[in-house]
Amino acid sequence: MKKALIIEDDQYMIANLVELLSYENFEVRSVHNGTEAPQAAAEFLPDIILSDMRVPGLDGMGILKAIRKNPETADIPFIFLTGRSSSAQVHDALDQGANGYLIKPFQIHELLDLINQFLP
Repeated sequence: MKKALIIEDDQYMIANLVELLSYENFEVRSVHNGTEAPQAAAEFLPDIILSDMRVPGLDGMGILKAIRKNPETADIPFIFLTGRSSSAQVHDALDQGANGYLIKPFQIHELLDLINQFLP
């Protein structure tokens, strides 16, 4: 079974992502703030990480940097799901090591297509 870690503070978004990914046969865990995210990733070792840019504690870019610094989590595909839509923010995130970037609101098929680019 594939594993996904969701880093998001919006309970509605978490519930929707958990339902969708569970239906797609993922084991899903979520954290509600960025401070917990690097440790959760190291303990859970997900196949993919989906993160909002704006979460309490460590922000999305800080989470990404911490994930990439840890050899155990450095290669896990990391996708931002965020309302931040400027092209500069998208390019910055991708330059810093994010594998993908979806702007909220997005369609389910867009998320699944992006995830499937990184997982068999």
